[in-house]
Amino acid sequence: MEFGSSGVVVGDVRSNFDGLGRSDNLRYDAAFDKFRVAFSAGNGDKIEAGALYEIDNFKIGVGLWDEKDSGAGNAGSAISASWMSASGFNVTASMGRDDRAGDPQNAYLKLGYKRGDHAFGIDWGETTDLGPGDASSFSVAWVGLMMQGVELYATYRVESLDKVANAEDISALAGGARIKF
Repeated sequence: MEFGSSGVVVGDVRSNFDGLGRSDNLRYDAAFDKFRVAFSAGNGDKIEAGALYEIDNFKIGVGLWDEKDSGAGNAGSAISASWMSASGFNVTASMGRDDRAGDPQNAYLKLGYKRGDHAFGIDWGETTDLGPGDASSFSVAWVGLMMQGVELYATYRVESLDKVANAEDISALAGGARIKF
């Protein structure tokens, strides 16, 4: 999707900085009680490492990646944490950075509430210095379990771009169903 007539699409300016992808990798995972680690290597001389610690309703994870054959070099790091209370209130936050030119960074925050078979969430994210402008997003979402194996969902998202001429916000409304069998 393009920001108005700016010539800039969302993928040019937004990233979660969550690693190098899952294509052509060999991965090893290990778990030790509440601690998990993962390592992967793949085509293009890429390597990734991650760790996750989980205790009760709290999780914290870190990741590192490096891809030497990408030309510009693609290395970075990210950290995220999530917590859910017994009442259903939950929060997730993450930060990531990349070693590409301009030192791009991403920040993300989600607040949610889960009650019975329904979950509601609101989130905000911002990526800076990745492309020609700084991008941010905001969304509200709902997921409901209608019956065993059938979920309905709806979300409304706004993507914004700063520092670029002719950039207009992108608004999207989506909904659907997921059927597990």
